[in-house]
Amino acid sequence: MKQTTRILIVEDGVSLARTLHHLLSSPEGGGYDVEVCHSGEAALKKLDETHFDLVISDFNLPGMNGLEVLKCASIAHENILTLLMTTFEFPRLGAPGLDVADVYLAKPFDPNEFIAIIHKMLYPAR
Repeated sequence: MKQTTRILIVEDGVSLARTLHHLLSSPEGGGYDVEVCHSGEAALKKLDETHFDLVISDFNLPGMNGLEVLKCASIAHENILTLLMTTFEFPRLGAPGLDVADVYLAKPFDPNEFIAIIHKMLYPAR
């Protein structure tokens, strides 16, 4: 039995979260098993309860920011992949944040580019 790739999206913007969920869960986007959390704290709780292959987080979140979420996810789950979405320029994040995420993606982004990046992260040999 083939195991489904699981993705956790951490995004407080309901409209963007819904769009990303739809993109990644649709057959055209990969048919991934996608869950959404709207805060870092909710994401960490979900990560404690369920295995995910990839965490996609916005930088600006209520409470803890996306860098903190991804750092905690990486510490708790050694092989988890991480992507940080941000409207900030990457150097503004500061040196401590630049090694936290596997991939940084500037907002706004093209949906097709987003899907291609996710697929390349999950299946680098293809």
